[in-house]
Amino acid sequence: MSSPPVSRDVVVVGAGIVGASVAYHAARAGAAVTLVDSGLPGAGVTADSFAWIGASGVRTGPAAGLRASATEEYHRLGAELPGLPVTWSGSLSWRREGGAPDAGPGQTIVDAAAVAALEPTVRQPPEWAVWAPGDGGVDSVGVTERLVAGARAHGARVQLDTPVTSVRRDAAGQVAGVETAAGPLSGATVVLAAGVATAALSVPSACASRSNRRRRRCSGSAPRPVWSARWSTPRTSTFGRSPRTG
Repeated sequence: MSSPPVSRDVVVVGAGIVGASVAYHAARAGAAVTLVDSGLPGAGVTADSFAWIGASGVRTGPAAGLRASATEEYHRLGAELPGLPVTWSGSLSWRREGGAPDAGPGQTIVDAAAVAALEPTVRQPPEWAVWAPGDGGVDSVGVTERLVAGARAHGARVQLDTPVTSVRRDAAGQVAGVETAAGPLSGATVVLAAGVATAALSVPSACASRSNRRRRRCSGSAPRPVWSARWSTPRTSTFGRSPRTG
């Protein structure tokens, strides 16, 4: 007996850089993708990203492999999507006080003259700085928009200004898509990349596996976060124009 066909319908909720990347790569792999967002691509947390790419200086630990992989992936993405707004012009960093800093992998120590040559707009070049020529700066919103355009080119349907209100389930309790302000969207796979709105959208999924009594109790509340964190990379308002600025 042959296996039943697997649905390739995917709904991605959230058109920030994460959701846009998921939509692009899934559509490129042949999935039937619908990308939906309550606003415009990259208009949420993505727009406030520090927007720095770099693996230099990290010697050990999980971050070293992750940052190296991210750098390689951005180079790959740039080859796939010509015109991707990423500037590979390196980075300069230094301490306010102290002697020459230590250089890690992919870094070199430069003096004030080299700093002035690399970044002429620095008014008072430090005596010593760390130069990482392989680092880059990202226009985070521009990259997101380019990913959305790439997803469209591979057949994805994009619905903007369309708030998602909940995740839909069929009679058997399986994910069947999402409910939106403009009506339902079907999809056997739903990817929640909606930033701070993800917790509220996850409530039906968390409650579905509980008893009816407990489901009534939790159906109207979002799960409390176990922890919170803020992760950032260099802002494009400064690094996007001149990523070498320390």
